[in-house]
Amino acid sequence: MRRLWRLWLAMPIRTKMHVVNVSLAAVVLLAASLNILVQNGETKDLGQGFSDLSACESVQTCLAAEKTAFQNYLRARSSQNRQGYERACAASQEALSLLPYDAHRISLERFARTRNLRNAYASYEKARDAVAVLDLDQNGSIRELYEVYDRQNALLSDTSSLISLTVEDSSSQYEAKQPLYRVLSGGMWLAVILMAAGSFLLTGLLSGSIVDPLTKLSGAAEKIAEGDFSGADVTVKNQDEIGTLITNFNAMKHATAESIRVLRENQELSDRIYRSELSRTQMEKQLETAKLDLLQSQIHPHYLFNTLNTIAGMAELEDAPTTAQMTKALSNIFHYNLHTTSQFVSLSQEIAIAKDYLYLQKMRFGSRLNFSFVVEENLNPDQISVPVFTLQPLVENAVVHGIGVREEGGSLVISFRPFGEGCEIEVSDDGVGIEKDKLAAMQLALTPEGGAEGLGIGLGNICRRIWQGYPGGRMELESGSTGTTVRIVLPEKSPGKNRGKEER
Repeated sequence: MRRLWRLWLAMPIRTKMHVVNVSLAAVVLLAASLNILVQNGETKDLGQGFSDLSACESVQTCLAAEKTAFQNYLRARSSQNRQGYERACAASQEALSLLPYDAHRISLERFARTRNLRNAYASYEKARDAVAVLDLDQNGSIRELYEVYDRQNALLSDTSSLISLTVEDSSSQYEAKQPLYRVLSGGMWLAVILMAAGSFLLTGLLSGSIVDPLTKLSGAAEKIAEGDFSGADVTVKNQDEIGTLITNFNAMKHATAESIRVLRENQELSDRIYRSELSRTQMEKQLETAKLDLLQSQIHPHYLFNTLNTIAGMAELEDAPTTAQMTKALSNIFHYNLHTTSQFVSLSQEIAIAKDYLYLQKMRFGSRLNFSFVVEENLNPDQISVPVFTLQPLVENAVVHGIGVREEGGSLVISFRPFGEGCEIEVSDDGVGIEKDKLAAMQLALTPEGGAEGLGIGLGNICRRIWQGYPGGRMELESGSTGTTVRIVLPEKSPGKNRGKEER
């Protein structure tokens, strides 16, 4: 096991993903094949049994109909009765010809009964046709007629026996194959159990070789972002790309810490040497401080941003498009948080960040989360300004508090439509709704009289900025036992436009 674990750790990430996909696909294919064999076999056997029984019952029905047509014809020898009698005879012959008569498929007793029934019908047919042309008033005709009746009853009795024998024969054949079906069903369930166990095992392997090292790397990066370089180096047993990344990370940490130490020593040295020249000393100290601040600021959030871009680049080189796209989405959100200093941005920027956030959540929830963005054609998001960080908190609330708490998940629709010179934004989910009392309190807080009190940091902040930047702007909330809709109305393209007109 240790040797296999070392081999797994040395395996490239792309190869690991191929191993996982091929293993799961093989087990799924095996389970599906066994299930198809069981279902097809049972369906075929049951269908054959029902078909054989239907053929026997058809013979019984046709013989009974022939008996009735024969009696009607003898009572009144009309052309109509004659045609009905001939049709009934033809139907009986056709039904007898369709009886199963394969000695390799049916039992020998059933084969013999079927042969005897056919021979008995051939003998009865001659006697029947002879009586059909007799004058029943002649001597001896009645005796021959009753012989035909007896033969009809005997044929019906033989057919009933054949039906019972067919049911027994089909049941015996089906029961004889049940052990095989049980074995195949057991194999299918075994394959399902193996697939479940393999999923847990492979998930554990991926977690131990990819997720855990990245978690350690993230923790070390957070300490460095806080200016703490005293932590121990990140140690992993990986010999793949992640191992290389962590080795380079440790080297970068030491190099950065050494650079900061040298800069500080240089700063102290400059203070002692140029103390007599105050103005020049001040300039040197400011220069050194600026360099130090610049370096430290670069290794705080910018370091993490650059590290995410490095991981995304490596994922693309290793042909891991999903990992690359997830890392780029997180990098975009991080970059947006770092570099967006304006209070208002274009609606298209907010949509892009919301899409990146939902993509990451889609990777987390899988098929439990579905979402769509609907932008009406006559609305240009590039020409509409909205408060920064308006859309993503609303989407996050819908995912976390509405859809995420439902076991079956749900759907999210983000709509944008024109409203005056501005737009109307609607975030609607079909997840868990809001209780009536809480909903009433939140709707009151969304009014200027409520002052956005008790809404939480996210909604409260958005609501206040809308009131401050957009005259006539508002936020609305609707909910029931299931589903919640948050609506933002911004009557203007950009904030403060009407106030500017009044000042001029």
